[in-house]
Amino acid sequence: MRGPTPHPYVLDNNANAGGTINLKMKWLDSSHLEVTYDGHADLDFEVAGYGGVDISVRNVSREKT
Repeated sequence: MRGPTPHPYVLDNNANAGGTINLKMKWLDSSHLEVTYDGHADLDFEVAGYGGVDISVRNVSREKT
């Protein structure tokens, strides 16, 4: 079922306590999921979209100056 999401779902460090790459997933809107991580991770497989949903992945440690 499609339609507006009542509130964004965020997987953050509280939900992912003890994670080593500070993985976060956030719905930017009903068709765009943003996945971010901080640190070193080997991405063996990356999906850019699935079922009409765009998925973006960013290493935020590269953005720190």
